[in-house]
Amino acid sequence: METMDEYNGVNVIQRNAETLRVFEEQFGPIPHVPEIKWNTFGFEVDNKEVVGMGHYGMELTYLPESIGELQNLNVLHLPYNQLTSLPESFGNLKKHHILNIGGNNLKETKDGEIALKKLKQRG
Repeated sequence: METMDEYNGVNVIQRNAETLRVFEEQFGPIPHVPEIKWNTFGFEVDNKEVVGMGHYGMELTYLPESIGELQNLNVLHLPYNQLTSLPESFGNLKKHHILNIGGNNLKETKDGEIALKKLKQRG
């Protein structure tokens, strides 16, 4: 059984709460929202797991390696940020249905290529 933790008043499994706290270091607390849309800032939870995240135009400069710990993440909207690469752990996201990374400055990097190849293999 997974260890539980609380993030911003919501009970989630501990590894998810830890990942949200790493994101929080960039721009403060992330609000819990009922649904993630393309222009959302927040996170969505189902069955104590983070299933959606939205960081629209938040000037996000990097994705933490711990994003790969969000194993049930299926919606991720990161448009119009300052991302230049994706961490290798990004490829560990197995349940991705919606991925929006438009409007960033992504450059080809070895880790980013590996991450995207892993996603394609699962798709």
